[in-house]
Amino acid sequence: MVLPLLIVALAFFSVFFVVIAVPGVVNTGFIGDFRNKNMRQMEQWHKNLFVTGASPKEHTAWMEWGCGAAFVVILILSRNLLLAGLITYVLWKIPSAIYWHLSKKRREKFDEHLPIVLDQLTSATRAGRSLSQAISDVSAYAPYPVSQELGQITSDQKLGIDLSTSLKAARDRIGSKSFSLAVTAMLVNTDLGGNLPNTMQVMSASLKEIWRLDQKLHTSSAEGRKGGMILCVMPLVILAIVLVMQPQLITTLFSSAIGYIVMIAAVLLYLGGLFWMYRILQVDI
Repeated sequence: MVLPLLIVALAFFSVFFVVIAVPGVVNTGFIGDFRNKNMRQMEQWHKNLFVTGASPKEHTAWMEWGCGAAFVVILILSRNLLLAGLITYVLWKIPSAIYWHLSKKRREKFDEHLPIVLDQLTSATRAGRSLSQAISDVSAYAPYPVSQELGQITSDQKLGIDLSTSLKAARDRIGSKSFSLAVTAMLVNTDLGGNLPNTMQVMSASLKEIWRLDQKLHTSSAEGRKGGMILCVMPLVILAIVLVMQPQLITTLFSSAIGYIVMIAAVLLYLGGLFWMYRILQVDI
């Protein structure tokens, strides 16, 4: 009678101490640094995209618990530690890839509409409005996402933040080279004086020309990008065909050390080729 009670007590205290120790383990050392870095990145994504409805902490918790559960399920089903780790890593990177893609598309749309907004700011300042008043007026009817950023600048000023600090915060948040040039011109004219409407008009004309050249290069490289997409998909298609027609070949890769080495080398070469292709097709004006 004493032995079963002792076993139950030891099991209870073991679970208790594990639960107490887990927060300290996951919040310190290598794991803590990794989680803090991921949290800061998630906060930056939320700030850049004006994400509402859930906090970065909640999104990070969903990612951690979801990937942990997926790792356990895949490990039980496949009984392969490497395969479970690879799939879990891909699942972990999917939200970051989605945020990066949304941020990139938003920045491209921002750069597209920025010259038009600069023309509107030029007209407003020529009509006698200050730069702060012009930003507040234009934010009401500027196209998205420029209206959202100008509205944030106006909100910051209402909270007592000066215009220079608000513009610098918007520049860091957006990460656009075109907007960085425009903000620099605005700050120089605000601090040192000068003809701000003419400066913004020249800046608008320059940004329109830059955007035109960027679109021309984008169109010229369309064929190369399509070919790159086909090359990216082909290894996955071949893998799917082999899985359907001769699944024993894939089983061989995961049944020996040489198979693991070949698989790892193939994945690394595939990812290296994708990165190389991406860098070749990226043209910076």
